[in-house]
Amino acid sequence: MRSAGSRRELEYCKMKNLRTLLVGIDFSEPADNALREAARIARWDGADLVILNVLDEEVLKRAGREVDVPDEQMVAGAERQMREHVDQVIGATGDSVRCEFVVGHPYRELMAMAEAVSADLIVLGSHGIVNDDQHRLGGVATRCVRKTDSNVLIVRDRHDRPFRKICACVDFSEPSRHAVTAALHIAQQDEASLDLLHIHQPIGGMVAGTGFFVGGIPVYSPENDAALLAAAREKLDRTAQELAADYPHESHVYIHTSLRAGMVEYLEKSDPDLVVLSSRGHTAIHDLLIGSTAEKIIHGADCSTLVVRPGGFHYD
Repeated sequence: MRSAGSRRELEYCKMKNLRTLLVGIDFSEPADNALREAARIARWDGADLVILNVLDEEVLKRAGREVDVPDEQMVAGAERQMREHVDQVIGATGDSVRCEFVVGHPYRELMAMAEAVSADLIVLGSHGIVNDDQHRLGGVATRCVRKTDSNVLIVRDRHDRPFRKICACVDFSEPSRHAVTAALHIAQQDEASLDLLHIHQPIGGMVAGTGFFVGGIPVYSPENDAALLAAAREKLDRTAQELAADYPHESHVYIHTSLRAGMVEYLEKSDPDLVVLSSRGHTAIHDLLIGSTAEKIIHGADCSTLVVRPGGFHYD
């Protein structure tokens, strides 16, 4: 029988739950795709969309030294360019869309705006106009994944359409349950297929990777490994039944000695266009989803990524 808490989670993910989206733009193609995606998601839930363009204060200073134009005039021209660009990318904006232009440090201004508007979700392109590496995240996106309290959606530059296949990563922690409900919400809106993924690390492989003699570890045996694998599969099936029973889905337990490498390898094989991660989990997965390791997964995944913070989307 489904618990009351699980029923509430399933009900919440079907409700309109996003209130404010913040998207950062810099006129690059990835940022334009992020803008289109943010506008599309905002329409699902009737959410407000705040569009932010930051003129880097250092760029303005350099321009002032090279061009005999007052700062006020350059700022006014840059703001006009931003509003014209938004109109070209997503069309005329209504009352629920707000354009903000500021001069400052891009990351600091983005964080300040996220706090000021209580952003449920920050949407960013995978890299900006100053990043010629088409795969690695740009500096602002990387810092947001590390530090912001908001959920963060990194849109890959190849993506400017509804998601077709979504993968939610499950470690059986409460935060990863929120990741599943967030993934389910998006899958329902886009009628996308949904996979629930758990990376299982065999005890033998984990211990062998440390250089210890496996036979000397009392807890290790092939039978223990088999029992733990069976338990993981059963637990994943139970989680899927609790959270996604009313939507078509598949559950996958992928065996690998490395959580990070296992996840990237699975994503390469299954080819989703969105992976959903929680930002906190059990101790065993703690390092996977925090800081530099999370960034490595996102750098390695050739798809858009949604990082869900503890508490998930802000449910009303």
